[in-house]
Amino acid sequence: MNLDEHEVHLWLVKCSELNDTSLLNQYRGLLSASELERQQCYALDKLRHRDLLSRVLVRTSLSRYDNINAKAWFFTGGEHGRPEISSPLSNLRFNLSHAEDYIVLAVTRHHDIGIDIEYMQRKASCLKIAAEYFSGIENASLLALPEKAQRVAFYDYWTLKEAYLKACGLGVMAGLDHFGFQLNQDNGATVQFYDDKSGKPAEWFFWRSALENDYRLSLAIRCGSDADMEVSLFNIVPLANDQPH
Repeated sequence: MNLDEHEVHLWLVKCSELNDTSLLNQYRGLLSASELERQQCYALDKLRHRDLLSRVLVRTSLSRYDNINAKAWFFTGGEHGRPEISSPLSNLRFNLSHAEDYIVLAVTRHHDIGIDIEYMQRKASCLKIAAEYFSGIENASLLALPEKAQRVAFYDYWTLKEAYLKACGLGVMAGLDHFGFQLNQDNGATVQFYDDKSGKPAEWFFWRSALENDYRLSLAIRCGSDADMEVSLFNIVPLANDQPH
Protein backbone atom coordinates (compact mmCIF):
# COMPACT_ATOMS: atom_id res chain seq x y z
CA MET A 1 0.00 0.00 0.00
CA ASN A 2 1.40 3.39 -0.96
CA LEU A 3 2.03 6.03 1.68
CA ASP A 4 4.01 9.10 0.74
CA GLU A 5 5.48 11.66 3.13
CA HIS A 6 2.50 14.01 2.79
CA GLU A 7 -0.03 11.36 3.76
CA VAL A 8 -1.26 9.95 7.04
CA HIS A 9 -3.50 6.90 7.33
CA LEU A 10 -5.78 6.31 10.30
CA TRP A 11 -6.76 2.69 10.98
CA LEU A 12 -9.86 2.19 13.10
CA VAL A 13 -10.95 -0.97 14.94
CA LYS A 14 -14.18 -1.44 16.89
CA CYS A 15 -13.38 -3.88 19.68
CA SER A 16 -16.90 -5.24 20.18
CA GLU A 17 -17.00 -6.44 16.56
CA LEU A 18 -13.99 -8.73 16.94
CA ASN A 19 -14.98 -11.80 18.91
CA ASP A 20 -14.43 -14.68 16.49
CA THR A 21 -12.41 -17.31 18.37
CA SER A 22 -10.51 -18.53 15.31
CA LEU A 23 -9.53 -14.98 14.35
CA LEU A 24 -8.43 -14.13 17.88
CA ASN A 25 -6.22 -17.22 17.93
CA GLN A 26 -4.60 -16.01 14.70
CA TYR A 27 -3.97 -12.69 16.39
CA ARG A 28 -2.24 -14.32 19.35
CA GLY A 29 0.00 -16.15 16.92
CA LEU A 30 1.38 -12.80 15.71
CA LEU A 31 2.48 -11.59 19.13
CA SER A 32 5.89 -12.08 20.68
CA ALA A 33 6.33 -14.12 23.86
CA SER A 34 6.89 -10.95 25.89
CA GLU A 35 3.72 -9.36 24.48
CA LEU A 36 1.68 -12.43 25.38
CA GLU A 37 3.16 -12.38 28.87
CA ARG A 38 2.35 -8.69 29.36
CA GLN A 39 -1.25 -9.38 28.37
CA GLN A 40 -1.68 -11.45 31.50
CA CYS A 41 -1.00 -8.36 33.62
CA TYR A 42 -4.50 -7.11 32.82
CA ALA A 43 -7.08 -8.27 35.33
CA LEU A 44 -10.08 -7.73 33.05
CA ASP A 45 -10.85 -9.69 29.89
CA LYS A 46 -11.94 -6.44 28.21
CA LEU A 47 -8.50 -4.91 28.70
CA ARG A 48 -6.68 -8.05 27.52
CA HIS A 49 -8.89 -8.06 24.43
CA ARG A 50 -8.13 -4.42 23.65
CA ASP A 51 -4.41 -4.95 24.18
CA LEU A 52 -4.42 -7.91 21.77
CA LEU A 53 -6.29 -5.95 19.11
CA SER A 54 -4.02 -2.93 19.54
CA ARG A 55 -0.84 -4.93 19.03
CA VAL A 56 -2.23 -6.82 16.04
CA LEU A 57 -3.53 -3.61 14.48
CA VAL A 58 -0.04 -2.10 14.66
CA ARG A 59 1.73 -5.16 13.25
CA THR A 60 -0.67 -5.86 10.38
CA SER A 61 -1.01 -2.20 9.41
CA LEU A 62 2.73 -1.57 9.26
CA SER A 63 3.11 -4.63 7.05
CA ARG A 64 0.75 -3.05 4.51
CA TYR A 65 3.43 -0.49 3.67
CA ASP A 66 6.70 -2.39 4.01
CA ASN A 67 7.19 -5.96 2.81
CA ILE A 68 7.69 -7.28 6.33
CA ASN A 69 6.01 -10.24 8.01
CA ALA A 70 3.68 -8.98 10.73
CA LYS A 71 5.50 -11.12 13.31
CA ALA A 72 8.88 -9.62 12.42
CA TRP A 73 8.35 -6.11 13.84
CA PHE A 74 10.18 -5.18 17.04
CA PHE A 75 9.40 -2.10 19.08
CA THR A 76 10.94 0.06 21.74
CA GLY A 77 9.34 2.57 24.08
CA GLY A 78 10.55 6.10 24.73
CA GLU A 79 10.86 7.78 28.13
CA HIS A 80 7.11 8.40 28.26
CA GLY A 81 6.12 5.14 26.61
CA ARG A 82 5.66 6.23 23.00
CA PRO A 83 6.38 3.11 20.91
CA GLU A 84 8.76 3.26 17.95
CA ILE A 85 10.01 0.65 15.49
CA SER A 86 13.37 -0.71 16.58
CA SER A 87 13.71 -3.25 13.75
CA PRO A 88 13.65 -3.89 10.89
CA LEU A 89 14.85 -0.55 9.55
CA SER A 90 11.87 1.54 8.43
CA ASN A 91 10.91 5.20 8.02
CA LEU A 92 7.35 4.48 9.17
CA ARG A 93 6.16 6.39 12.24
CA PHE A 94 3.01 5.57 14.15
CA ASN A 95 0.95 6.36 17.21
CA LEU A 96 -1.95 4.60 18.89
CA SER A 97 -4.90 5.64 21.03
CA HIS A 98 -8.02 3.97 22.40
CA ALA A 99 -11.24 4.94 24.14
CA GLU A 100 -14.09 2.69 25.18
CA ASP A 101 -14.95 0.56 22.10
CA TYR A 102 -12.46 2.05 19.61
CA ILE A 103 -8.77 1.78 18.81
CA VAL A 104 -7.20 4.15 16.30
CA LEU A 105 -3.74 3.86 14.79
CA ALA A 106 -2.08 6.73 12.88
CA VAL A 107 0.71 5.92 10.40
CA THR A 108 2.92 8.24 8.36
CA ARG A 109 6.49 8.36 7.08
CA HIS A 110 9.36 10.27 8.70
CA HIS A 111 7.27 12.70 10.80
CA ASP A 112 6.67 12.89 14.54
CA ILE A 113 3.01 11.94 14.98
CA GLY A 114 0.45 11.78 17.77
CA ILE A 115 -3.20 10.66 17.85
CA ASP A 116 -5.79 10.83 20.61
CA ILE A 117 -9.38 9.63 20.79
CA GLU A 118 -11.75 10.32 23.68
CA TYR A 119 -15.20 9.11 24.64
CA MET A 120 -17.41 12.09 25.41
CA GLN A 121 -19.91 10.27 27.62
CA ARG A 122 -17.45 9.93 30.46
CA LYS A 123 -18.55 11.81 33.54
CA ALA A 124 -16.31 14.85 33.72
CA SER A 125 -16.69 18.48 34.68
CA CYS A 126 -15.40 19.95 31.43
CA LEU A 127 -15.37 23.60 32.42
CA LYS A 128 -13.70 22.82 35.75
CA ILE A 129 -10.94 20.82 34.03
CA ALA A 130 -10.54 23.50 31.37
CA ALA A 131 -10.20 26.21 34.00
CA GLU A 132 -7.28 24.31 35.53
CA TYR A 133 -5.43 23.14 32.41
CA PHE A 134 -6.46 25.25 29.40
CA SER A 135 -5.13 28.63 28.33
CA GLY A 136 -7.08 31.82 28.95
CA ILE A 137 -7.95 32.10 25.26
CA GLU A 138 -9.21 28.51 25.15
CA ASN A 139 -11.35 29.03 28.26
CA ALA A 140 -12.81 32.23 26.85
CA SER A 141 -13.67 30.43 23.61
CA LEU A 142 -15.39 27.63 25.54
CA LEU A 143 -17.46 29.98 27.68
CA ALA A 144 -18.60 31.89 24.59
CA LEU A 145 -20.24 28.75 23.16
CA PRO A 146 -23.76 27.46 23.86
CA GLU A 147 -23.79 24.88 26.63
CA LYS A 148 -24.35 21.92 24.29
CA ALA A 149 -21.38 22.93 22.14
CA GLN A 150 -19.02 23.39 25.09
CA ARG A 151 -18.54 19.65 25.69
CA VAL A 152 -17.62 18.95 22.06
CA ALA A 153 -15.19 21.86 21.96
CA PHE A 154 -13.67 20.78 25.28
CA TYR A 155 -12.87 17.34 23.85
CA ASP A 156 -11.50 18.91 20.69
CA TYR A 157 -9.07 20.95 22.78
CA TRP A 158 -8.21 18.01 25.02
CA THR A 159 -7.53 15.56 22.18
CA LEU A 160 -5.44 18.17 20.35
CA LYS A 161 -3.32 18.70 23.45
CA GLU A 162 -2.87 14.96 24.01
CA ALA A 163 -2.02 14.36 20.34
CA TYR A 164 0.52 17.20 20.35
CA LEU A 165 2.26 15.95 23.50
CA LYS A 166 2.36 12.40 22.13
CA ALA A 167 3.89 13.64 18.87
CA CYS A 168 6.56 15.39 20.96
CA GLY A 169 7.19 12.16 22.89
CA LEU A 170 5.98 13.79 26.12
CA GLY A 171 3.38 12.96 28.71
CA VAL A 172 0.68 15.19 30.16
CA MET A 173 2.95 15.78 33.15
CA ALA A 174 5.09 17.93 30.85
CA GLY A 175 2.39 20.56 31.31
CA LEU A 176 -0.41 22.04 29.25
CA ASP A 177 0.24 25.70 30.02
CA HIS A 178 2.97 26.44 27.47
CA PHE A 179 0.78 26.08 24.38
CA GLY A 180 -2.81 26.62 23.29
CA PHE A 181 -5.07 26.02 20.30
CA GLN A 182 -7.50 27.88 18.13
CA LEU A 183 -10.10 25.67 16.44
CA ASN A 184 -10.53 26.25 12.71
CA GLN A 185 -13.73 25.90 10.69
CA ASP A 186 -12.20 23.21 8.45
CA ASN A 187 -11.73 20.62 11.24
CA GLY A 188 -8.16 21.77 11.72
CA ALA A 189 -6.52 23.89 14.40
CA THR A 190 -3.61 26.24 14.87
CA VAL A 191 -1.26 26.14 17.82
CA GLN A 192 0.30 29.02 19.72
CA PHE A 193 3.38 28.54 21.88
CA TYR A 194 3.90 30.63 25.01
CA ASP A 195 7.62 29.93 25.39
CA ASP A 196 10.72 29.96 23.20
CA LYS A 197 11.44 26.22 23.42
CA SER A 198 8.52 24.68 21.54
CA GLY A 199 9.54 25.48 17.98
CA LYS A 200 7.48 27.11 15.26
CA PRO A 201 3.70 26.74 14.97
CA ALA A 202 3.99 26.64 11.16
CA GLU A 203 5.83 23.30 11.43
CA TRP A 204 2.69 21.59 12.73
CA PHE A 205 -0.37 20.10 11.07
CA PHE A 206 -3.49 19.41 13.15
CA TRP A 207 -6.68 17.60 12.21
CA ARG A 208 -9.77 16.71 14.25
CA SER A 209 -12.94 14.76 13.62
CA ALA A 210 -16.05 13.27 15.15
CA LEU A 211 -16.52 9.51 15.33
CA GLU A 212 -20.11 8.39 15.63
CA ASN A 213 -21.86 10.74 18.07
CA ASP A 214 -19.85 10.05 21.19
CA TYR A 215 -16.18 10.24 20.22
CA ARG A 216 -13.75 12.97 19.21
CA LEU A 217 -10.30 12.36 17.82
CA SER A 218 -7.39 14.63 16.94
CA LEU A 219 -4.14 14.21 15.05
CA ALA A 220 -0.88 16.15 15.40
CA ILE A 221 2.05 15.89 12.98
CA ARG A 222 5.33 17.80 12.97
CA CYS A 223 5.86 17.90 9.22
CA GLY A 224 8.01 20.99 8.72
CA SER A 225 7.39 24.24 6.92
CA ASP A 226 5.17 22.55 4.32
CA ALA A 227 2.66 21.69 7.02
CA ASP A 228 -0.10 20.16 4.95
CA MET A 229 -1.06 16.50 5.02
CA GLU A 230 -3.70 14.32 3.36
CA VAL A 231 -5.62 12.31 5.96
CA SER A 232 -7.42 9.05 5.13
CA LEU A 233 -9.42 6.99 7.63
CA PHE A 234 -10.07 3.25 7.22
CA ASN A 235 -12.27 0.87 9.19
CA ILE A 236 -10.63 -2.53 9.39
CA VAL A 237 -10.85 -6.02 10.86
CA PRO A 238 -7.22 -7.22 10.74
CA LEU A 239 -6.72 -10.43 8.71
CA ALA A 240 -10.46 -10.65 7.98
CA ASN A 241 -11.57 -7.85 5.68
CA ASP A 242 -8.15 -7.16 4.25
CA GLN A 243 -9.50 -4.46 1.98
CA PRO A 244 -9.92 -1.28 4.07
CA HIS A 245 -13.11 0.71 3.72
